[in-house]
Amino acid sequence: MNITWKSMKDLYVSGESCYAGKWWVGDVYFDGMRRAETAPYTATCLLPGARRKAVGFSTAEDAKEFLTNVVRHWFAQADQE
Repeated sequence: MNITWKSMKDLYVSGESCYAGKWWVGDVYFDGMRRAETAPYTATCLLPGARRKAVGFSTAEDAKEFLTNVVRHWFAQADQE
């Protein structure tokens, strides 16, 4: 599974989008609306059956690692019957 990260190009968002091959599967971004200054990063997953949003990561790398693991697990389970 080829997982790549691309910088998000939006006016009010600072983060990266996650792609599994050519499919957009989620985002990791700095959530300025959260009051948790020690854990301001959020990961969102667009895959069906996966938790939509996970909050409370202290670094973008932690959030990216979490989302990468979710995506790999989702595709591993999709291959099983």
